[in-house]
Amino acid sequence: MEKLRSMEKTYQTLTFDNKVINLPGGEISLSVLSQEDTVIPSHSGSIVRGAFLNLISTIDYSLADKLHNGNNVRPYSVESIKKISGEYIKNRRNDLIVKKGELLKLKLKVLDSDILRALIEHFMQSSLPKIDLVGKEYVISDLVYNIKRVELKKRAFKLKVNFLSPTYFSMISREDSMYFPEPKYLFMNLAKLWNLYNKEVFIPEKQFYEWLDKNARINDYSTRTKRVYIGKSTPIKGFQGWAVYRFLEEENFLPWIHVLAKFGELSNVGGSRTAGFGVMRAKWLDINENDEQKKK
Repeated sequence: MEKLRSMEKTYQTLTFDNKVINLPGGEISLSVLSQEDTVIPSHSGSIVRGAFLNLISTIDYSLADKLHNGNNVRPYSVESIKKISGEYIKNRRNDLIVKKGELLKLKLKVLDSDILRALIEHFMQSSLPKIDLVGKEYVISDLVYNIKRVELKKRAFKLKVNFLSPTYFSMISREDSMYFPEPKYLFMNLAKLWNLYNKEVFIPEKQFYEWLDKNARINDYSTRTKRVYIGKSTPIKGFQGWAVYRFLEEENFLPWIHVLAKFGELSNVGGSRTAGFGVMRAKWLDINENDEQKKK
């Protein structure tokens, strides 16, 4: 369970003037080829995490240590395994059935630009023939890295966020967690992560929270609670689904919502990010767009 600390940084005002903001870090995707039939758990984020950390430790142990050890908020996130080829078949437990010869995609998302650069250099210089998943060897067939940017050119006030994996927000003031897409928790969580890992522009957290409290509303939502078992431990609970947010005023912070919405796709949001929880995708809507879609 991650606890984020507030940081005071110099604030830069953002405007919708075609300004391009570089997101910290980026994504590394591996395409891997199955050598035999395998069953992959429905939520495989912790498997992806372990596979990447084991692979990185064989190349540079100190780099793997920087990624995963220590008491700081960890500078990476992952997503569950996706199929690239072959039929998408699941068993009764919703586990993914993988046949020999099928391709899978593993995604590691790194928030620290220096660590990402070091990883890419190591991967390009090393031979990466195989990776282990659930006790089976997969051949690495391709490696792609992607640096993301946000172009601030279109002013929009309505945002739809799809929460693709269970999501929850840790609550310092109470023992239980928040299992609802409350905008203040969503965007403050992202703002704190941004301030930890961005080296160029920063968000004043107190003023941003006050702006969210006055101007951020849930316009519509559809979520369900899901429990995920990782090993034999107590299940981790989170909400999954979507929410549409409406922002009432700009006041210099609406551009930051645009930036954070895209940043959240890189960082994941909430607790257990490094195990593939809190995976999100964001899309800006016209004011009446979601309402018209619901009528159809």
